[in-house]
Amino acid sequence: QLLINPVAGGFPYGITLSPDNKLYIAYKAGKFGMFDLAGTTPADPVIILQQNTANAVDVLCDSEGNLYALCRGDGIWSDRTCGTIYYCSKDKMSDSEKEVFVQFEGEQILALDFDLDGNLIVYAKSGFYRIPAEGGEPVHLFGKTGAADVDGPASDAVFMDVYDFAIDPEGNIWMTDYGAKKIKLVRIGENPDYSDAVVETIAGGGVRNSTLTGPRCIDVSSDGTEIYFTDANNHAIQKITVTEEMSE
Repeated sequence: QLLINPVAGGFPYGITLSPDNKLYIAYKAGKFGMFDLAGTTPADPVIILQQNTANAVDVLCDSEGNLYALCRGDGIWSDRTCGTIYYCSKDKMSDSEKEVFVQFEGEQILALDFDLDGNLIVYAKSGFYRIPAEGGEPVHLFGKTGAADVDGPASDAVFMDVYDFAIDPEGNIWMTDYGAKKIKLVRIGENPDYSDAVVETIAGGGVRNSTLTGPRCIDVSSDGTEIYFTDANNHAIQKITVTEEMSE
């Protein structure tokens, strides 16, 4: 069903639903839009809130409806790129009112989610970072990008091309590694900074007899028992039911 009229040249990428039932959309062409699911019809246009936000690929709302808008940076890995996260309070969503929450000099950033304490977790080329909810410098947690993926202790983990991730109610991170064609789980340990976490492949690469060709976006059910992800090149939406074996 077509819920929202298309934005010409927009290339919708990331979406999030706010507590007051508004759908926010990141358009890779450099825009962020909003569609009020409660107060509009499918024929109504998307309200464009912000423009000139290059490579907008992800968007996230906190429990109060404030918006975090992620702009990847230049289309190549290079020292010239600068990934940016903008913050917009729920009452100030226009271009002129957005604030730079954090910038990653020389890095693309690709996805974000909240941890259990409401801090931002962000994936960049050099790995996963935590940014305090009140703002501040990103703190590197684990991982890096490389030519081949490596599982095991999170401190040694290597990923090829993480497209998206989601954090479950236990604090574990589920991610799509598009380059490795795998779904990976970062199993959190005793330490909330993931210093004793372990990375393992859950699907793809022959694990559990599964073959994936293009895992991209991923999300976790509210109780953490089901994982949904897109397998783009297979033209499929897939589901993983979390078993006792996986959760141990």
